[in-house]
Amino acid sequence: MWGCIIAYSGAYVGRHHFAMLLPSIRVEFGLTSTQAGTILSLFALLYAAGQLISGTLVDRINPRRYLFVGLLGSVLCNILLGFSNSFAMLLVAWGLNGVTQSMLWSPVVRIASLNFSEDKRSTVSFALSIFMPIANVIAWIIAGQMSTIGSWRMGTYVPAAVMLVSTFVSMSLLKESIISASRVNHENKSNPINYKTLMISTGLGLLVMCCIGMGFVRDSIINWGPTILIGMTRLSTEIALRVSLVIPILSILGVVLSKYLFSLIRNNPYHTLTLMLTISAGWAAALLILEPAYALLFALFLALLSMFLAGANPMVTSLIPMMFERTGRVGTVAGIVDCSFYIGSSLSGIATGLITVKYGWDNVIQIWLAVGLIVAVLSYASGKLFYKHVQSKQAA
Repeated sequence: MWGCIIAYSGAYVGRHHFAMLLPSIRVEFGLTSTQAGTILSLFALLYAAGQLISGTLVDRINPRRYLFVGLLGSVLCNILLGFSNSFAMLLVAWGLNGVTQSMLWSPVVRIASLNFSEDKRSTVSFALSIFMPIANVIAWIIAGQMSTIGSWRMGTYVPAAVMLVSTFVSMSLLKESIISASRVNHENKSNPINYKTLMISTGLGLLVMCCIGMGFVRDSIINWGPTILIGMTRLSTEIALRVSLVIPILSILGVVLSKYLFSLIRNNPYHTLTLMLTISAGWAAALLILEPAYALLFALFLALLSMFLAGANPMVTSLIPMMFERTGRVGTVAGIVDCSFYIGSSLSGIATGLITVKYGWDNVIQIWLAVGLIVAVLSYASGKLFYKHVQSKQAA
């Protein structure tokens, strides 16, 4: 378990520091909101496309080797980002990081499904989800400190070093696991469910639409959080960066809360997901009502919205994909789900930038509320279809 946690925590450090670097990068290169959004969107689009490939591949090959290549590639991309001297080079470096980062989540989920029984997988899933925001906090602290006392470029080199260490530590731990080519090949001898049935009968198609919406709102907050606070509350850049740390910190509590709710709702990830999404929509409504002049309270409400989205994350990114083990499509479903998140993320980058330029941040929050309500309905409907499919198979 610790091999998976350290590997993906390192990946988070090598990815989520960019939000804290973005204000300084925009100043140095004179980037508009649209240009900054384009960088974020390119990362997300390439990440999403890569997930489809990775999900399919790790159902067929040893996931540990695939994970190692992705981690090492992301380290190199972060170093390249620090050497960027133009908008074009920023696009190339961060876009390539999207490709390498897309090689990480599917093998982690696949490793978990190969190594843990069904009753242990929820523990692994929640552990991963708790350490993700912790890594996010570490990434934001490193990048924020480097941006204020040094250079944003150091905010790429230090995360790269952290990620390099985590790569070799995790590979050492995973070497002792029971992952084996023979086991991977044995599981692949079963006939996996066809894609039409996978997308329609199991409700995965509806879940994909749900994930797109979740990715849009989640990454609007993650990527634009400090910028939103600067733009709406008129906080200084330094104070806004520090206040923004409450967002990933409360995300940890969101995962803990979702674990409690998951147990309370009889270990049903679909119902837990629907509840968390409904509550997050409520916090979006609260943001619309609150005056931005109450800067700290505004930051708290923004963090609470992010907290419940973070709590929903383990349901949809790991627990639900692992439920597809008997279909022979665990890696594929994990890849499709993560791909869907980053399609939404790509929209959050450039769309959020365009909306703020033309209409302002209030309209972005209105969209968050509408999307939040829609994805709650989609998650509930997806769960109904999945369990109906399971019951039909059991009856056959």
